Amino acid sequence: MAQENGIIKKIVFRLARRYIAGPTTESMLRAVRVLNDRGIRTTVTLLNNNVTDVEKARYNTNAYMQAIRQISRLGLNCAISIRPTQLGYGTPGEAFAKNMEALSALAKSSAVGLWIEKEPSVGWRDTVRIYRSTRSHYSGTGIEFAVADAGAESWGGAFKREDRVKVRYGKLDPNSVGAGDERAAGSAIPSTKARLTIALHDIKNLNRMVRKKRAYKRDLAFEIPLGYNTSKVYRAVKGKADLSVYVPYGRDWPPYVINRIAEGRIRRLAMRILDVSNKSGEKNGGKA
Repeated sequence: MAQENGIIKKIVFRLARRYIAGPTTESMLRAVRVLNDRGIRTTVTLLNNNVTDVEKARYNTNAYMQAIRQISRLGLNCAISIRPTQLGYGTPGEAFAKNMEALSALAKSSAVGLWIEKEPSVGWRDTVRIYRSTRSHYSGTGIEFAVADAGAESWGGAFKREDRVKVRYGKLDPNSVGAGDERAAGSAIPSTKARLTIALHDIKNLNRMVRKKRAYKRDLAFEIPLGYNTSKVYRAVKGKADLSVYVPYGRDWPPYVINRIAEGRIRRLAMRILDVSNKSGEKNGGKA
């Protein structure tokens, strides 16, 4: 059994290479540079488990700050996406507030965009509050959430023209009601005046929305996860899409990759073999 598990781990890791930039900041920077050289913006995020202690939160903050410094030094077209729990949200004391302040201050001075992601363990109101507070100090801050997130039903009227909003659609999100969300994306677009990024995992829907963009009478940006057929991605860029690629990196990749490549019994088997709990997978791996 141990030998079989080892073989499956190797197979899953080989599959993972397509969907993650690698385990280190250096591997992430290489992936970002390749995409930038082809005219594609990027958003990067560190893959790790839900933080439960101040020390781990500080480690994550330092890792993100290192990434920001390198992105700025290399002149890369790249933003970062963070989850509040990564920086200590929910831990005792003022660790989260201090980490968030330090990170946003560096992002501002480095002119690196910052996304605040809604996650299952943080309520809608708290996520919006964190976004508003951070954005009051750095206008390059945006808020990111799934269309099916609890509390987000009336998101269209919650934001103004100056807000930066990224909405995720699709079955890869653990909170999503299904792939039909993407078909509903078009009807949701006119409901907000905010600067809007639509995050999709279906290249066909991406191309369909790019073709219809003029009908919305506004500028839209689009984002897809790393791992797509590159020729199709480049065609979208050639078609004048304002496109970015979501680039995850880090050593805690199993939950994210499992949610990308497996479902049903296969997903449960992979999670058990890789020692990934359902709870961990939901918190860390569901982004599309």
